Amino acid sequence: MLASVGSPEDEFADAGRLFPLDGVSRVVFGRGEDHAARIEVSLGDGGSLSVGIPLPYVSARHAELVIAPSDEKHGHRLEDNGSRNGTLLEGKALERDTAVLPGDIFEIGRSFWALVELSPTDNEVEISRIDPDGAINPQMRTLLTALGRVATSSLPLLLTGETGVGKDRLADAVHRASGVAGELVVANVMATTIEQLLFGGTGEIGLMQRARGGTLVLDDVGELDSDAQTKLQSALMTMTPSSGEAREGDVRVIAASTRDLRNMVSLEGFRPDLMSRLAGFEGAVPPLRERREDLGILVRALSRRPDGSQVPVSTPVFRSMLAHAWPFNVRELEHALKAAVSLTCDVSAGSSAASGTRGITPSMWEALGGHAEETRDPVRIQAVREALVQYLVAHGGDTARVAESMHCGLQDVERWLDRLSLRSDEYGRAG
Repeated sequence: MLASVGSPEDEFADAGRLFPLDGVSRVVFGRGEDHAARIEVSLGDGGSLSVGIPLPYVSARHAELVIAPSDEKHGHRLEDNGSRNGTLLEGKALERDTAVLPGDIFEIGRSFWALVELSPTDNEVEISRIDPDGAINPQMRTLLTALGRVATSSLPLLLTGETGVGKDRLADAVHRASGVAGELVVANVMATTIEQLLFGGTGEIGLMQRARGGTLVLDDVGELDSDAQTKLQSALMTMTPSSGEAREGDVRVIAASTRDLRNMVSLEGFRPDLMSRLAGFEGAVPPLRERREDLGILVRALSRRPDGSQVPVSTPVFRSMLAHAWPFNVRELEHALKAAVSLTCDVSAGSSAASGTRGITPSMWEALGGHAEETRDPVRIQAVREALVQYLVAHGGDTARVAESMHCGLQDVERWLDRLSLRSDEYGRAG
């Protein structure tokens, strides 16, 4: 498939569109009709696919992509045809025809593209049931398809992935797609005692009882020690009373973890019986750096003002997004775009002429410092997260004592808590 990552110049209007390449031997990129609002494609003689991009930065016959035969999957070649603005592959201008691999991002006159190999089992209806914006990345599409198919069942789900990849969003989407009448109840098992889970507190019912007829999300299950795992296993077994007052499956359980629980089971760090109870279906959410094809879709969804209008993103800013490693994944992108959108709203509020025209510029993006992370290593990020959670539990959410235990400053602890979306007060309530 040829995938449109989108263009900042038209507010990513075509982001997520897929064009089949079955029987196509050559793709010719050129400028579309001036009146066209969307990309137009047409199949010509000899298996040639013409792609008309309605942007002034695209030359009449801008570039060509030669599609290799099916037995030469990695032999696709991209060549610039002497265009005015050039053709870029992974941010570098082409000087001659160059190999293009699935997942590579190439730029045609400020529009961005990728080749993707999709599974024949992908289903757009199921994908849109979980995420109306859809996805291009093959692993994400397969996951969304599967979640769409199991959403209406009572099957327990286990979502794994790095911090910030969007496990919470997917759990919420599955709950909404399930059509159940009950509420979505989220419990961080490291910040919630088994007593709170089962019986609640003063004037409150237990979280499991609140989730009757709905969905119970158990976050951070990979952080539990063996004793807590045993208690959680026992708690889950009580969800269906032996008296038969409630039917099995009245509470849909979705567990989430940043750890590889199957590896933990093999190393005897996680109870296999608890694993089997949680993982009726297991889905791994890919990190953002491995699904750059979806950046156009994500930026379009996340760069909106409170009134729903789109905030323009400049092409240089989008190029920098594609080059960034996004160590904190979709959460980092969301936080950076929210800050940028807030700045554009402030600018627009001061001048009606600026409203709708002032977007996210390179100087604004650089000033936000969204990419100035002290680490891009997901292994270190995971290690810091694990340490923070353990010390928060040990010290009842006291961040000063956490900083002392981690031999760092209080500001460092607070900064990491913010980046990892951890709330110290939750651990204080857990006692």
